[in-house]
Amino acid sequence: MALADSFGDLHGGKLHGESLWRAAEAYGNANDPGDQRKVLQRLVQEAPQDPRRAESRSDAEKIPANAPATSPTDLKPALQTPAPPSDPAARKPVPLQPPRKHRPTSDPCTSSSGR
Repeated sequence: MALADSFGDLHGGKLHGESLWRAAEAYGNANDPGDQRKVLQRLVQEAPQDPRRAESRSDAEKIPANAPATSPTDLKPALQTPAPPSDPAARKPVPLQPPRKHRPTSDPCTSSSGR
């Protein structure tokens, strides 16, 4: 979907239709008919010159309008910043721990114990 949205104008718009078609196939393979239907409808609306437009329309009509969608394609989560702590002591920066020193482990295959 990101390819269709970001680079859809490349190659005379062919990449847009191709990306939507591949996304619809992926949603179908993932057994996600709701999102597959949404993507097929986008292809029909946004790529009128695509050779798979008629097939996309037909496939979208076969999927019920209330088919379940498993990915939140319509919702983009808003970035949330954590609320500042109410305790002034909690606002103090936490000191960073020094990195741990690597202690080599002995390898019985390479040790010189005489075995």
